[in-house]
Amino acid sequence: MCGIGLAGLPGACVDSNCLPNDPVCNPVFLFTSQHSRQKPAELTTIYWLDNTGSSMYRMNPDGSNVTLLSSTLDAPVIIAASNSRLFWTEQGSSNLVRTADLNLGSISTLIAGYTNPTGVLYEASANALYFSEDSTKTLLRYSFLDASVTTIGSGLSGVGGMGYDPALKLLFMASDAGDIIRFNLSDPDPNATKTTIITGLGTNPLSAAVNTSAQRVCWAALSGGGTLPCADYNGGSQSALVTGISAGLVGIEFDANNEFVYWTDYSVGKIQRAKADGSQLTDLVTGYGALGGITLVYQ
Repeated sequence: MCGIGLAGLPGACVDSNCLPNDPVCNPVFLFTSQHSRQKPAELTTIYWLDNTGSSMYRMNPDGSNVTLLSSTLDAPVIIAASNSRLFWTEQGSSNLVRTADLNLGSISTLIAGYTNPTGVLYEASANALYFSEDSTKTLLRYSFLDASVTTIGSGLSGVGGMGYDPALKLLFMASDAGDIIRFNLSDPDPNATKTTIITGLGTNPLSAAVNTSAQRVCWAALSGGGTLPCADYNGGSQSALVTGISAGLVGIEFDANNEFVYWTDYSVGKIQRAKADGSQLTDLVTGYGALGGITLVYQ
């Protein structure tokens, strides 16, 4: 159950039932995620959201053993994970950032008081959760160390889901206004040095992911024209990694070894996977609703 928010912070709260090694209970404990770790563990589980179905599912990396975890979420949008917890945004009547363990037990509100939280990304080395807010066009950071919320980017063209290169401390965010925005989190003021590396896409990009080996950022676009586009970290050398797919992508993730890329298709309700070079296009699951974000869990 969610506790009382800390004074002066918008809805910061803790879950009295969570485990001692959860950052919500013990913020000093740092744990690894697919976005930041030294030695990637084994990919064990994929989680994804169904926006219109108010649902969250999980499955094995090969698409088997699909399990419905909940059908009572409030218009979930984007999801992120560590190796022990899930984090997601909801844009229904609640407009919250929520968290739970990997079995979706003890769901609690982590962040409240915002109008339209959208993207979310857990970053282990900073023990922080980055989230984007659509109504104010801002990127914010929630610290598990002291439950503080800090504005990282403001005056943005739009917001969306994010990808992260932990070695270079570069965060890439898709802007639904048609841009890809890069933040250098090692800078004292990332907002002052933010760079719009791609603009005027016109395809409604909703999420971004990075292939750290190739140093390329790819994005899922709701009106993507049947391709999965990518570019280098400066926005150059744009090309389609995958073609011949549906034009309604929302969530995207590369695995930790940059071997595969996974994405959700909002328009036809399926999840697909391809090798990082664009080959071996595979349908993992089909026949679902308006799918949202996707995240990978390693243990």
